[in-house]
Amino acid sequence: MLLELLPTELLLHLFEYLSISDLFRAFQRLNTRFDQLLHVQFRKFHLNFQSMPKAEFHQICQNYLPLIQNQTISLRLSDDDGTPDQTRLFFSLPIQIHQLTHLQSITLTHIHLKQTLQQLMTQCSSLPCLCRLKFYECYIALSEEESTDFFDKIWSLPKLTYCYFGICFAFENFFPNPTVVSTSLQYLAIRDTRCSFVLLGRLCQHTPNLQQLSIVFAEASLDEYTFSSPVLSITRLKLEFHCEKTILQTLLQNLPRLQHLTISLYRCFVDGNEWEEIFRKYLPDLKTFAFIMKVPPPNCVDKEAQMNEMLDTFRTKFWIEERRWFVQYHWYASDEELQANNIQIFTLPYLFNNFNTDGKCILAKSTDPNDTEYSTVNTVRHIRYNSTSFIDSFLSHFRFPNITYISLMFPYDEQIFDIIPRLDRLKTLYISTKADTDRDTIQSQLQILLERTTSLNKLLFGIWLNDNCETPSKELVCSSVEELDVQGFTINGDWRCYDHDQCLQLTQSSLAMQCKTLLIKVENQENVLDLVDNLPNLCTLIVRVANDPLEEDEFASGSQQDILIEWLKENLSSTCQISRSTNIVTDIRIWIQ
Repeated sequence: MLLELLPTELLLHLFEYLSISDLFRAFQRLNTRFDQLLHVQFRKFHLNFQSMPKAEFHQICQNYLPLIQNQTISLRLSDDDGTPDQTRLFFSLPIQIHQLTHLQSITLTHIHLKQTLQQLMTQCSSLPCLCRLKFYECYIALSEEESTDFFDKIWSLPKLTYCYFGICFAFENFFPNPTVVSTSLQYLAIRDTRCSFVLLGRLCQHTPNLQQLSIVFAEASLDEYTFSSPVLSITRLKLEFHCEKTILQTLLQNLPRLQHLTISLYRCFVDGNEWEEIFRKYLPDLKTFAFIMKVPPPNCVDKEAQMNEMLDTFRTKFWIEERRWFVQYHWYASDEELQANNIQIFTLPYLFNNFNTDGKCILAKSTDPNDTEYSTVNTVRHIRYNSTSFIDSFLSHFRFPNITYISLMFPYDEQIFDIIPRLDRLKTLYISTKADTDRDTIQSQLQILLERTTSLNKLLFGIWLNDNCETPSKELVCSSVEELDVQGFTINGDWRCYDHDQCLQLTQSSLAMQCKTLLIKVENQENVLDLVDNLPNLCTLIVRVANDPLEEDEFASGSQQDILIEWLKENLSSTCQISRSTNIVTDIRIWIQ
């Protein structure tokens, strides 16, 4: 069947799986019907500019965006290493965000300028359909007054139901403290900023319909307790907790309608009997519960007796028969004498993104008689693989099939391919080496690893303790890698710095030749030209220059002439976007194409 004979409903559904560039390249001006589909009937354009090449970004903004401004429902902008200064360029366009009148979702990542934040919030106030607002890995300097104004603008958005705050405020962190009431907000996730009773009480007063909350709770005392009445709207809570258990009990007893609780506790141990008492007294509606507790053990004497005593509190009728909630206990040791490092207790199945591998697991036991059922852990995405943590350890039977990020020390043992049986979902690989590891071993092991990946996007070289090893060598091949970070540390603890010959050698490697984003430190500014001229696919270069006046503290004021930036602007193409990072001023960000 010909594509153009397919029903309109099916074609519109297929359009949802294509990027905006692919849609316009394939169907614009093909015929009258497809133009009607593109410009009138298709109402779900998603503008995701993250990791987009500069040329494609400009093409979409200049040629396509004016045609679909009333059909765009989501926007994602990023100032990360792949697209530096993208948000400023977007805000300089003739079409502004407030003109995208059907916009439902906005996501900003790696934003560092408060002007960007202020521009965004000013324009968001005019968006009648905006219901989702997300900030990821943003670092912004705001005063307390400016932060209050920022939160007030968010709480004033009439249709906003979902907000994710991944914002770290420079100088001081400000938990949301709005002075206006939002009746629409139902979901809040607040990372990188710590909460207390006072702050949470104010937040709930100004967000009366809040149903789902994710927060970090710390530095609180019962003296701060200011809940005027229990919070009845919150039914789902995800909590990272850094306080005493009396604080936890007081917090939970004021959330009586909780149905789902996920909690990570640090330096706070709550045994099974204490949990049961909390649930029976204060949380009668609780349906699902997952926790992980990381605490130091009382002492290192008779470890197994201590473990059994703790686990017995989770073997009661309430845990095993009524709720069928099982827990597992791990005792980790970090030294040759197998003394205590920490103990961890967590619910089964394991439901957290990260898995601890600090030290050797010398003792493990579960309340579930069929605990081998939980040896495959599907939720873990990030892992730091250390051979000593898994070999001859209770962890050796664990399997992690869905890993997207690995931090790995070379040389590694072959057991890694049992522990992590699939690498097809791996996106980021961070590698380091031990001292005195020979070059051939590192290169051959790395190539074996790369051959097992199909989706690896980022390859980062970290602590490199063998100066005789090249990073990376010409022989390494992995067709999916688009970002290469060779800014790792040498055996002396300094940033690895590439001279002229090393830069040219790097440009001859397969990984560098294909990469779109490169992070590197070089000896002088001429090396920057070598890299730009000899890497044909390079879209973004994040570079530190050893003779940079800023690195040598020759000037600190942004008002003085930036000699290095001026030199780069004179010697690189005028189409290059060149700027310094706002939070690491020695990082020069060059958006090439």
